[in-house]
Amino acid sequence: MKGYTSADNSPLLRMNLTLSNGIDCEPDYIENAVKKSKMTIKMTGGGNCKTPTSITTPYPNIEWQLEGMTCNSGFISSNNIRSADWDGKAHWPAGTSLGKASLVVNDQYWIQNTQTGEYPVNIPIPSAGNTLVNSPAINISAQLGAMMTFIFNDIGTCSMSLHPENIDFGKLTPNDVNSNIYKEIMLSYSCKNKALINGLYVRFDPENVVDAANGLFSASDSNGRKLNFQITRQYGNLQTIPLNANYKIFGQYKYDYDASATFRINVRPSTPFPIGKVSTYLNVSLIYR
Repeated sequence: MKGYTSADNSPLLRMNLTLSNGIDCEPDYIENAVKKSKMTIKMTGGGNCKTPTSITTPYPNIEWQLEGMTCNSGFISSNNIRSADWDGKAHWPAGTSLGKASLVVNDQYWIQNTQTGEYPVNIPIPSAGNTLVNSPAINISAQLGAMMTFIFNDIGTCSMSLHPENIDFGKLTPNDVNSNIYKEIMLSYSCKNKALINGLYVRFDPENVVDAANGLFSASDSNGRKLNFQITRQYGNLQTIPLNANYKIFGQYKYDYDASATFRINVRPSTPFPIGKVSTYLNVSLIYR
């Protein structure tokens, strides 16, 4: 089951509030000498009026958005007002539209979400039962029931590749090292379905850390002598990339995005200088969500 996924941007549900049967009502108030009738229902779904046109649910950042209705102090009133007829009563015919409600999943929901795979989300309708003010005998109900269960699925994902995957500096002398020699690696990434909603980070975890804050790590020869390296990035200015930590390469973004970032592996002076072949490894990870 696909359910509602992080790739979706449309409302989770749209509801129309209509009168299934006609109602004859006594006026509720008088405006400019005209008797008026309005439909007001008491909220029972546990939500609160976030704004006059939005209602919270048990899930932060999933909310009802009202159209043609107003929320105030635990009550929902239709903006559809009827005047009383010659007999002093307001006649509401069957099929009268009182307003609409859309169940909306805000981007902030996916920013804060920590659940993966498919999981249920149970949301009550804003009002159910004998909640019509001044006409408690009339039942308010939804075709889907008072409690609705939706299946959510966070499918945000990023893939990455490195080029090259292996770096060989060849034979180096102390003079080469002092010349600030470096080689570049390009990290390409492709992020889909709001995977970038929290931004994108890269993490470098080397085999041998020398100075994590300054991006220094080392490779050793067979005698234990070390050659130091440093990870940097030319991005506006030359930046030192910390090790064993998340480094931000892209900000919050809700759309699909493909791009790349280039980093430098710099050879740094080492004492004593190794005389044999040195080797090491460096784990590179993308962090999102």
